[in-house]
Amino acid sequence: MFKKLIVLSVVAATVMLTGCSSVPVPLESKEIESITKTFPNPPSGKAGLYVYRGSNLIGRANTQLKVVLDGDSIGRTSENTYFYKVISPGQHKLDTQTTIGPSVPLVFNAEAGHNYFVKQDPNVSSYVIYGGTSITMVDEAEGEKGVLECEQAK
Repeated sequence: MFKKLIVLSVVAATVMLTGCSSVPVPLESKEIESITKTFPNPPSGKAGLYVYRGSNLIGRANTQLKVVLDGDSIGRTSENTYFYKVISPGQHKLDTQTTIGPSVPLVFNAEAGHNYFVKQDPNVSSYVIYGGTSITMVDEAEGEKGVLECEQAK
């Protein structure tokens, strides 16, 4: 019985670590990417939202993670990608969905004139605890650094 449990655990860990391979997300033009990577102020009366995903053990499987803002899909990320979205001020609910299920949602209040940075972290503990990935609001310095290491997805 104990041997079966060990074998099952190894198989489950392998599946979680390899993920479901998929085609990388389409990328934005380098011209648009060069503008968003200067981190301009959002348009008047609006806020900016950067969602980025670096590289890690799970990310190397190149799985796409669907990003949902206030119930609407706003894009997908894969390893080392980000996207930028202009949003209205006010309370928002951000979620990431994987083949396993949604993450724990991130609820935040956006103020006009500010950029917000959210890091997706698809890691083993997130797969076990959160159903696939964790999403975290990070400060401007960490967010800009993370975005600069990524390519912009459409």
